[in-house]
Amino acid sequence: LHSAKKDQIKLATRTTVKPYDARIFATSISEVYQEAIDAFRTDYSVESIAKLMDNHYQLKLVSASGQEKQLVLTEANMETYQIKEDRILNQQQLQELSRDDKFTQKYNAVLDRLTYKDYSSYQIIELLDKYYPDGTDHHLILEILQDKKIVDDNRLIGEVVLRQREKGYGYYRIEKLLSTYHFDEGLNESTLSELNESQYEDCESALEKNIQLAYHGSKQEGIARLKNKLIRNGFNSALVSQLVDTWPFDFNEEDLIENCIKEYERFYKRYSRQHDDVTATSKTIQALLNKGFKYETILSAQEQRKELL
Repeated sequence: LHSAKKDQIKLATRTTVKPYDARIFATSISEVYQEAIDAFRTDYSVESIAKLMDNHYQLKLVSASGQEKQLVLTEANMETYQIKEDRILNQQQLQELSRDDKFTQKYNAVLDRLTYKDYSSYQIIELLDKYYPDGTDHHLILEILQDKKIVDDNRLIGEVVLRQREKGYGYYRIEKLLSTYHFDEGLNESTLSELNESQYEDCESALEKNIQLAYHGSKQEGIARLKNKLIRNGFNSALVSQLVDTWPFDFNEEDLIENCIKEYERFYKRYSRQHDDVTATSKTIQALLNKGFKYETILSAQEQRKELL
């Protein structure tokens, strides 16, 4: 080539070809590794396929890192995506399947709710109907959950009753709570029938747990407070009266006087703001009598109060 032509080629080469830079090679390798890592984390293999009901199949997916997913697909989606065991699904395909699969969305939404709270069969359908009013597969979802014993009304009603009994609640309180679950009528009635047979023992146990309520204030006031507590907890009022009225309470006169002194101070402080000492004292004594303290106990409280002043 002519010397001038050679110089022209050399100049063009220098301006179009960049010198070798190790950073370019390092970046390329890094990108390759990152792609491999991303695939390791996000690609899933179909480990197993199980037929659920009708034309629905449940897939167990496992990633290379050992992460597991559950996916429910229709038969149509199985054919569209050519799903079979050992089939590799990337993240984009999984997103497409999840987006198309409304059944799985609802199924997983229910599972998430059940993680935090127990639901009866009725409540599951009610929940699905509320958030997915156009759904036609809600009973299928319930059947799957029942088959897997995730939703079990027999177990749930027993657990609910046991928890309430342990808290010291009686028949009427538990009956009201069970009505919110809308259990099968036969199951509900048989459970309440068994519960009714244990009411005497349950009421006795609840009385023992709350017995300290009887020792605050006067004897009359304390017993009334205890009765009200047990009745509010759902026990039959006649049963409560029978138990409490025959219970061997250990009332101590010194403790009653101490309670009376506390109440005396409270009432006297209130009345002495508006009345002279004689009137305030008279009103205080009347208030203590109204609360059920005996007159002898009030006199003893007055004497001990004077000694403390």
